[in-house]
Amino acid sequence: MGRPGCATASLSGSTLISRNPACLNGRAMLMIRVLSVEAGRDLTVYSRWLWRSGVAHRIAEESGQQVLWVADQRAVEFARRALEAFENGELEGLEEPPETSLAIESQGLFELLIKHPLTLALIALMSALALLSRFGEDPAWVHWFSFSDFEVVAGYPYFVPLQQSLEAGQWWRLLTPILLHFSALHLVFNMLWLLILGGRIEQARGGWLLLFLVVVVGLVSNVAQYLFSMDHPLFGGFSGVVYGLLGFCWFYSHFCPQAGLAQPRAVIGFMVGWLLLCFTGFVEMVGFGAIANAAHTAGLVSGCGLGAVLGYLHRQRINEESR
Repeated sequence: MGRPGCATASLSGSTLISRNPACLNGRAMLMIRVLSVEAGRDLTVYSRWLWRSGVAHRIAEESGQQVLWVADQRAVEFARRALEAFENGELEGLEEPPETSLAIESQGLFELLIKHPLTLALIALMSALALLSRFGEDPAWVHWFSFSDFEVVAGYPYFVPLQQSLEAGQWWRLLTPILLHFSALHLVFNMLWLLILGGRIEQARGGWLLLFLVVVVGLVSNVAQYLFSMDHPLFGGFSGVVYGLLGFCWFYSHFCPQAGLAQPRAVIGFMVGWLLLCFTGFVEMVGFGAIANAAHTAGLVSGCGLGAVLGYLHRQRINEESR
């Protein structure tokens, strides 16, 4: 990997506009080609800076080059100046022009819907279920989504053996606990991280990959939590998947930095620290409720594994194309 200033970037001399579906999320969308650099360059810091500045972009591999595409014409010149500053080691001193921040534009919500449909659909689905189930207090809703079916008798849930439910064709139970949330804080925390991590994956690598990760990590984390709570298998929440998405971004960006999935070290440190804190019992003691530590851990491990495998394969493909 080259250090800033150690390699020469080849800036595109003209602005190109493309509707190539590969430009963003696998969907046809108007994108602007800004510049290209050699495939071996590590653009993680540069890409992270663009995201922090509100510049929606995609770095794609084309003919042995990394090509930067942006979604806003106003961001073209800023992206070029940012690359020059990055190469000179002066990126942190570059002023962020407020006009490039899509977050404050009136069109921001529409663009969010276009670029993150699966992420927002998941948020809407889980929010609706939380309200309908009164955050897990209504067993008439909860029992359809719980890992093991149950019936409340005299205020206590009596669980149906999982094998019996599966033999009845209720296979959805292996996944649907990720949709349940038992408090407003629980829901908001998970939805914010889904928007941050899931939105980044969906925008950089596409909705099908995000769906694949949600299903696989959800299954793994649910089964792990069930095995650790078989005496009372009533659990739920998207946290295990959130940790899986974090692990995926973490390890994928390690093998393929130019994929646009890198997360700040502070974010990774906070989430891993929170995971370890939950194991101490302190979080439950201060009133956050029971914590599904097995789901969190299994989610993180499975996400890291998937990120490592897919990131490695992506890097191998880049190397083969650049030969």
